[in-house]
Amino acid sequence: MSIGSELYEQRIEAGEEKTRAKLIAAAFDRFEARQFHLKEVVTQSQVREMEPRLQNEVASVRLEAKSLKRENSGVAGRLRKAIRRVKLEIKETEAKLQRSPHNQFESSVSQIRENGDRLVDTATVRCYGSNGPSDSLLP
Repeated sequence: MSIGSELYEQRIEAGEEKTRAKLIAAAFDRFEARQFHLKEVVTQSQVREMEPRLQNEVASVRLEAKSLKRENSGVAGRLRKAIRRVKLEIKETEAKLQRSPHNQFESSVSQIRENGDRLVDTATVRCYGSNGPSDSLLP
């Protein structure tokens, strides 16, 4: 049943004027609740005005997205090059480290042997000299 029909029936059944006024006010409230709020409804002319602005905004966002995509691909390329360069440096450093300790160890061993030989020769000369053991080294 419509709001008008309900109001009519309720008004006929209501005896007092005060009750009738309340019924009319309630019917208006229900009617207003069903209707669109005219301030919130957009007119066709407003839609036509907003459409070009929105299209321009969409176009600018698309251009910005393309620009960012190009920029990202450039950054990605630079990062790949930097990663390759760092990996190469790591491999070179690992190779140096693998060679370096061995070379250092070998040179240290040969130095120790040379120094040891000299020390043994020096100690022998001091202890025995050319005439035998030296008394100066004995306690």
